[in-house]
Amino acid sequence: MAKPAPDPRKPSAVRLGNHLRRLRTDAGLSQPALAGEISGYGVDMVSKVENGYRVPKKTMYDQWLEACRATGTDHQYLDDLYAQATEDKNPVPEFFALYLSREKEAEYLLLWCPAVISGLLQVYEYAHAMFMSIGLDEDEAAEKATARIDRRAILDGPDAAHVTVLLQQSVLHCQLGTPETMVKQLTDLLETSKRRNVILQIVRGENYFFGKEFQFEVASGDEMPHTLVTYAVEDQTLDDKASVRKAIALFREIQGRALTAEESRALIAEAIDKWKSLQQQ
Repeated sequence: MAKPAPDPRKPSAVRLGNHLRRLRTDAGLSQPALAGEISGYGVDMVSKVENGYRVPKKTMYDQWLEACRATGTDHQYLDDLYAQATEDKNPVPEFFALYLSREKEAEYLLLWCPAVISGLLQVYEYAHAMFMSIGLDEDEAAEKATARIDRRAILDGPDAAHVTVLLQQSVLHCQLGTPETMVKQLTDLLETSKRRNVILQIVRGENYFFGKEFQFEVASGDEMPHTLVTYAVEDQTLDDKASVRKAIALFREIQGRALTAEESRALIAEAIDKWKSLQQQ
């Protein structure tokens, strides 16, 4: 029997949502009526907040309380709940938190990207378009995209991680966002590939090979457990030696199919020219 999916909601967000719902109903407002009083937000967002799936931004929270004629006592209690829910809010998926902490300590990173560019190398616009494409609303997509950009700090400084990236060629031509977004993303990728601590290689070909169907990353270092994160088939983070060893071996097999770094940069430059031509149409 399959396990039920874990509840993604934080207890503090659920408590806040319950109290905000009660405040709304006590004020005699329906969800559509309240949404009409809050600038820039609709019924769907009101429902998500009340059910604990979203913590409102401060502007929405303030307008909510004002529309419901909250008393001083309401403010005192709800402000504490709101502060706790805001503190507990985390744009990083739970399964990814361990890998993210290990990534910051890593000396070496191996990134296999058969579907999309790794989050570590994404520009804001590309990340935002990706999150919007899976159905997140504007605020949540912006929040998660910003968290992605913060990861890039590990590429800089005297102790920067050494990164090897394998990228399926089709990723260069898979549009996320506008052609302008693709030009910005690929131009950044091209410049990143010229760093001394980054090796980027393109894997060509449409034929199937084992490992092509799922994206994974490995973080390693002398003073940390080697750690694997996998996506697509099942999102999970693992640090048992057998799983990580298999992933590294697979990465090296895939790397044997890849072009040289110089040949890869030439393909990225060609893709940039293609997207630039689409900008002008």
